[in-house]
Amino acid sequence: MNDTLAFAAMEVIKNHDLQIPNDVAIIGYTDEQHANYVEPKLSAVSHQTYKMGETACQLLIDQIKGDKTIKQVTIPTHLQIRESSIKK
Repeated sequence: MNDTLAFAAMEVIKNHDLQIPNDVAIIGYTDEQHANYVEPKLSAVSHQTYKMGETACQLLIDQIKGDKTIKQVTIPTHLQIRESSIKK
């Protein structure tokens, strides 16, 4: 889930008297800057959104120009482990 949904889930979990990460671990998927400022700090996968879009556009342009080659592209991500996924 993206970080915004993860923040909402964290609130719901806390409202049900559950502890993060002891009862439920949470990991987001955008690593927004404010992931460091919530309590507990949100673990998240950071990804290169701009690079993903740029690559997708280039692949589309190549196809429009007649390139029918099937290409597999890997764009690196990074798991930023913080308090929301580490049991105490």
